[in-house]
Amino acid sequence: MLQRDGQYVSLEPVEGLAEDFLTVRHVPDPDGGRVLAVPHPLVWTQDVRRGRRLLQTFAGLEPLLADWLERRGHQVELTGDRPPAWPAPDSGRLADYEGPLDAHLLDFVSGRDRGLVRHGPAVDPARLVAQVALGWRRARVLVMATRRRDAKDFRDRLLAFLPNVSLFAGTAPVMAGRVTVATAGYARAGAIGIESRTVLVALDPAELFPTGELASPVDALRQARRARLYGIMPVGHELPPYTRSLATALFGTDEVVVPRHGHVVRRIEAAFVRVEGGPRVQDDDPVRLMRSGVWQHPVRNRRMARLAGLLAAGRSAEVREQLPQLADVRLRRHGGRVVLLAANVEHALALADYLSDAPIACGSDLFRAGLKPEQKLTLTRSGCADDAELVIATPAGLPTVGLIDVLVRADAGRGLPPVPDDHLVVPHGTENRLLVIDTADRHHPALRTAAGNRKAAYRASGWSIVGEPALSPLDRFLAERPEVRA
Repeated sequence: MLQRDGQYVSLEPVEGLAEDFLTVRHVPDPDGGRVLAVPHPLVWTQDVRRGRRLLQTFAGLEPLLADWLERRGHQVELTGDRPPAWPAPDSGRLADYEGPLDAHLLDFVSGRDRGLVRHGPAVDPARLVAQVALGWRRARVLVMATRRRDAKDFRDRLLAFLPNVSLFAGTAPVMAGRVTVATAGYARAGAIGIESRTVLVALDPAELFPTGELASPVDALRQARRARLYGIMPVGHELPPYTRSLATALFGTDEVVVPRHGHVVRRIEAAFVRVEGGPRVQDDDPVRLMRSGVWQHPVRNRRMARLAGLLAAGRSAEVREQLPQLADVRLRRHGGRVVLLAANVEHALALADYLSDAPIACGSDLFRAGLKPEQKLTLTRSGCADDAELVIATPAGLPTVGLIDVLVRADAGRGLPPVPDDHLVVPHGTENRLLVIDTADRHHPALRTAAGNRKAAYRASGWSIVGEPALSPLDRFLAERPEVRA
């Protein structure tokens, strides 16, 4: 039984649970001057009446605890009070909001009582909070900032969208408005009424743990029994493992990303097609290896060019027939192009031998010395035609190709493909999938290793890989703390 009580959840002691739900913090050794890795529990023992003891933790771990218990054969019963799902936001009040709406953020708040909100550099977090306040007129919002100047700046930005925003930072007004910004020291002021707040937003989740303990600003949450809890932080700002574990305990594992106002991050799905056979690959130096194994490899180039051509022509049935690895992949496009990514100009020209009508997109600083006359003519006649369904592109030419629906990656490069950031976000409400088809090279050990490294990079970035089951939130949570599992 998982008993929910405000921001906490408790359960009867279960063997092995506390040992799995702990992290490690690093503290200085006062005697030797070294830094010691000290286990830090995320689930602790709580004494209740008549000598009874329960395990307690923050509510963000509730779904992970339920999964852990079910895997070990325990029947899970959820009791206590949990914030219900909210209704859809008030579209009439939101009509007065100036600027693009972040509908996926509002959907996230409506359906989840906690989580992290990550935003791009062009996103104003004050706009995000304002949309929540406008969307639900009964929501009592408390925004927690660490420093007085941050609290005042955020309040001033909110006033551009909301008529009345209270500020508790350095001074304490007699009355607190429906929307209030406060530093942690004032969060429990009587006028704020934290116990009646229904939304609590932390502007910097990492600063809730300034001393490395579940204390200080976090103590204010003990009284926020009714509040939905959200943390706001920039995209790309990763917390260290210890702080990340504590943030998960508070905010849970759910996240929403707002890359630009009114836009969403594209969902990326990756698939691999096997490449083997062909002429012997010369590997006496790296350039010879790439030239014979990738840039001028006839079997590899023919296969990837034919795949790109079939996809651009909408001949999905033929793709599935020739490449069974793609049988379970949704190949239909939604208005964007198929782009065949080459490693360089030499490789692009070799691929163009199998796709005579496909334009080649290169960078503006193309160096033409050493090219044959017919190759220069091909590039002169090329260019990214607006109506082309298929484009061959070098990494430098990718920014010019427009919206990409399918990226056929023939470059054998390292890590993620060099897709510009602007290609990875789309307006909310449009098809947001990007399909990446890569090569599972088997015709040389070095290329096989490179393909495996690319797959690992996709996996680490959270891409969905065809044929691989997605990690559960519990498995991901445990895997992110390898020092605990050693």
